[in-house]
Amino acid sequence: MTREYKTVIKARLARLVGIYKLSLLILRKPFTYLVILATILSVIASGLNTKYENNLVVVRDPTITGDPHTMLIRFSEPVGVEACSTLLSGLSLEGHCTYYYRVILDHPYQLVKSRKLIYVVLGVEEEVLKGLGLEDGLSEFSFGYSEISEESATDSMLLDGKILEVTLVHVNSNLLANYLIFYKTPIIPVQGYVGTEPVTVPLQHVLISTYDNVMRLANVSEPLATDIVVTNLSGFIEPVKVFEFLEERYPVTEVAVTGNGYVMYVSEVRIPTPDSLISAVLSSITASIIIISIFSSTTPYLKELRNKIFLMGFQPWAMTIVMVGYTLTSIMFPGLITLTYVFISMGGASTLNSLVTLTTSWLTSTIYIVLRTKPEKLVTEAYMPPTFRYVLISSVTDVRRLTEFIVKLIKTNEFFTSEEVEWRVEGNEAFIHAKMDYVDSWGSGIDLTIFVNVNGEKSYVNISSAVFGVEEVSESMSRSINALAISKIVGGVTAWEATS
Repeated sequence: MTREYKTVIKARLARLVGIYKLSLLILRKPFTYLVILATILSVIASGLNTKYENNLVVVRDPTITGDPHTMLIRFSEPVGVEACSTLLSGLSLEGHCTYYYRVILDHPYQLVKSRKLIYVVLGVEEEVLKGLGLEDGLSEFSFGYSEISEESATDSMLLDGKILEVTLVHVNSNLLANYLIFYKTPIIPVQGYVGTEPVTVPLQHVLISTYDNVMRLANVSEPLATDIVVTNLSGFIEPVKVFEFLEERYPVTEVAVTGNGYVMYVSEVRIPTPDSLISAVLSSITASIIIISIFSSTTPYLKELRNKIFLMGFQPWAMTIVMVGYTLTSIMFPGLITLTYVFISMGGASTLNSLVTLTTSWLTSTIYIVLRTKPEKLVTEAYMPPTFRYVLISSVTDVRRLTEFIVKLIKTNEFFTSEEVEWRVEGNEAFIHAKMDYVDSWGSGIDLTIFVNVNGEKSYVNISSAVFGVEEVSESMSRSINALAISKIVGGVTAWEATS
């Protein structure tokens, strides 16, 4: 059994090597470079033709009533609080700005006595603290903390290797967890969502205080904000207009406007416009036409190659694998490299357009080339020849040389292991007998009887075969085993004769 498995593995590795060599043979042809060039140009052109717009989402909610409107502005990193006045003056608006400093720390602070780690620090204005029940405000280095039982307590905070004495003031956990700075936006930073419900940092890791305290804690000289809420707006303003105004000056990530039964969100996510997607489709069609036209000119060569490998005993799927591998290598591989360049230089929206072009051109080209190289009739072209008796006429008249070459073909057939091979040459005639086991089916094989006769300037190779099996061998399996054995001899002698 071990010997059988080794034989099967060896045979299948030989087939893989054969497919690999065929793929290299096609890849080295000049038309491959044309395909690669057409792919790269089409992907880049699709990216360049991309037009995009900010993603705008409108949420209807009849519970939102009243006028004026409220606006939320979020930034990817803290910005100066003058951003709000810059916005209002730049767009000729009036409103009240409320600033929030909400930071998730990369390196947490540690409360020494309680051994708690602080991951979130919130800096807010006095009116927000009053909304959380801290009517008397917070003194210097005092922080609201929900995880203490008494009204206040002293603790030490380990901060960058230094010990800082702080006062912790109890804050109601329900008020802190449910406090919203905007429509369904909690004051504690959101880490993710379960369905539509936000998931925030646990309260045991959260400190809240005034702006001044948090700025001192962060060792910042000027007030900063990560979120700005503008209330009592003097008029409605398109969030897209606000986003475009701010993104030229600040690292804005989201603008939302609420009022009169709706909420409008604009984020930094860019999406291609409908015209841009149409451009991507047209680029795909153009690229496909160019690549298919290149493949059309190579179809005769590919069909000839297909016939040769069938003659040598390759199964029908071999050419399909070669063609799919070829299009992957010549279209998809350079296309993905070009997509990386498009993403780095042009952004995500252009990459989406280019991906549509690349995928469409690869699929259409692959389908086309596989269909064009597919045999017209699988029965007649899958294996050559399919009969159990075959006569091969050769111009090689050296009986011994021809016989030795046929024996070599029998012993090196990757689909079989040779159990018995015997041969004899007498004058202008030779006899060969071989018993061969089929590696893909245990207990099945073929018995070959070959007569070689030289008459004048021609040699006649008469091949007779008989398929055997421990169990009954189906007709299709019998034909396959027979074809794989005889095709190796017929194809090998034909190719050897042409090159000798």
